[in-house]
Amino acid sequence: MSDKRYKTREELLCGEWIGLRANISGTGISGRIIDESKNMLWIETEKGTKKVSKKNNRFVFDAFPDAAVNGRDVCMRPEERIKMKTKAK
Repeated sequence: MSDKRYKTREELLCGEWIGLRANISGTGISGRIIDESKNMLWIETEKGTKKVSKKNNRFVFDAFPDAAVNGRDVCMRPEERIKMKTKAK
């Protein structure tokens, strides 16, 4: 379990997501991220594990609830995302 809080959107985008709680806008899916690949997130919900596409969704993380993350912006391997430098939007 991660209670990590991020201070900026850039820290969230470049940080580790496994263990964070996330809500997927417009789907009603909410839970803890248990795995990540280039195009997918696996989220542990109350009803079991859900496989969610990054490309077609927006994510709101409990670690930084002020900013939604557009999945198209983070469709890359986790190790590439962690290394990327972004401008706060």
